[in-house]
Parts: sequence; C-alpha cells; structure tokens
Amino acid sequence: MEIETYWPQEKLLFIATCALFPDRILDNPLQPDPLSSILSVPDEQLEKLNEYASEKMLEFVIGQDNIGSTQYSIKKVDQSKFHEMMINYLEKFRNDELLAKPSEKPEQYKELQGKLYQYLLHSNRLKPIVNPYNIWPDWYKGYGNIRPFWEIVLSSSELSPKTTRTINIGYQEVETTGFGENPPASFAEIEIIDNKLLTVALEINPSSNQVSKHGTFTSQVIIDIEDKVLYALIDRGKKKIPIKRFRTDSPLFNFMHYLKINHDKDIVRGIIQTKVEGCASKKDMTEVVRRCGFTRDLEPLKEVFFPGTTNEKVHFRPTYNLKRHQIDLLINHIAK
Repeated sequence: MEIETYWPQEKLLFIATCALFPDRILDNPLQPDPLSSILSVPDEQLEKLNEYASEKMLEFVIGQDNIGSTQYSIKKVDQSKFHEMMINYLEKFRNDELLAKPSEKPEQYKELQGKLYQYLLHSNRLKPIVNPYNIWPDWYKGYGNIRPFWEIVLSSSELSPKTTRTINIGYQEVETTGFGENPPASFAEIEIIDNKLLTVALEINPSSNQVSKHGTFTSQVIIDIEDKVLYALIDRGKKKIPIKRFRTDSPLFNFMHYLKINHDKDIVRGIIQTKVEGCASKKDMTEVVRRCGFTRDLEPLKEVFFPGTTNEKVHFRPTYNLKRHQIDLLINHIAK
C-alpha cells in the first residue's frame, strides 16, 4: 500500500475544482490572492502545473498581466483523471490511512464526520454553507494540528453512500472573535440529499460532544423566551424553533418570564398567583404549562422541561440533553 500524507488544503481545492467544476478555472489566470486563486503560492504554481501537465491531466500557457508579472492560464482539463485522483485520496482519508506528525494528527474520520453532520442537521438552510469554524470553533487560533476541512466535506458528497451534494467551494472572508486580522476561510455550499441517512450516520458515528455516557445520541436544548416568543434553542443557539407566540398582555408570557428568572426550583401555586401579573386565578399549574405550548405534539416534553409539576406547584428546567426522537418533536412543531 502506498503511504501518503495529508495534502495542503490549496492542493485539494485545486484537485476538487478540476474534478467537479473544471469550467471555473479554464482561461482564468491564477492569482496569488487566496480569495481568488486555487494555487495561491506563485512560486509553486509552475512546479505543480508542470507536474499535472506531464501526466496529461491538464494543459496551460504562460503569459503576463498588465504590469509584466508572470501568470498561468489553464486551457484544458482532464476531469476524469482529477476525479480519480481525488477519490483515491479521499478513500485513504476515510480509512484513516493518511500520515501526519503526532503533534499535527487530526481527529479520526468518524469524529470529523459527526461534527460536520451535526452542523448540517441543525442548520436553518436547505442548502447550508459550512466553513471550518462550524466544525472547529477555535479554527482561527491555529493550534498546529491539521484541520482537514475539504476532506470531510468532499467525503460526504463523493464517497458512497453519498449523503450530500457539493454545490460550491472556495474561499471567503469570515469574521471571528479572535484578535488581529482574520485569515480567509474555506467554505462549501452543500445540499443535503439524504437527511435520513445523515441522521443514521450521526447515531452510529456521533461526535464526542454528542454522546451520552450510555452511547446514545443527545443534543443540548435550551428553552428561552424572547420578543414574546417561547423558543427551543438547539445546537448552542444556532437553530431557534418557536414553541409558543404570546400576546403582549398575555398572563402566559408573564408566567414564562417569571420562570425564566426563577428556574430549577419548585414554585408553589400561591407564589405564582401573587407575584405573576394576570395569574391570580390560575389554579392548575399543569394546565398553565400546557397552554404555554406543551400540548399535543410536545406533550412528551412537558415532563422533561417541567419535571415534578403538579396542579399545586411548578418546576421549570430550561436546559436538557434531548435524544434524537425528542428533538424531532421540536423540529416538526408549528408554533401557535
């Protein structure tokens, strides 16, 4: 078996573009700016292009720009050869066969796959755009280990079973919370073509922060109220699902607002009647909770977020790790 190391990200982007979107680079001069170029280091462009040309994978010409600098334009690409080269490399990546220094070794394929699938499943778009920050929130800090972004994105769309389709790839400016100038980040626009298969894959190969001690897939959900709407926040607040919309003068809004402040403790009915505006006549706390949106399809979650609630007392637990089927209840819910 031939031993291979991780490719530079610019190389994989170039190979993938030739394999998937060859028309994008034909007759377009390669520039040194990583936001507009695929081979971003000028000194390496000629060497790499000669290598691919010698294997009859492409043809290119050498010219000059308007200020006399050398530039290279690709005139012809053998898409099938680049695709075969990319697939062979991605299969080694999926099998964890690529070599790296111990200090640079990335997570194993299954863990990376789980991180990507977690983001895709919890995004708010049918065709989400993903960048390295969505998989590694500390990406801009550059701790030294390899972050194989293109590998994990392209593996899900190009290797069987295919769960996504890659629509667009490249570089873009991304704002971060770091200090100093932010480096351009890779991005990919992805279409999910098999949501069910994604879910199954996540349950089989979940990322480390998505597995309970019993090995069951879970995700933290937070119940919060904002602008007169009760929301379920999933995936660290990246996805907001409305549970109940309140009127401005609604006693139910006042009820949930009071519980938001006084959470994770038993509150007797008398306190609610005297301290929450509009709730003096409320006698059954379970009924009040039900009217806040935890009825019918969300009835199974009432005991999760309001454990031990009876007609005489209420207990609100705003944060809990839900299982996949419980999260599906929220996703399929339509707020009234």
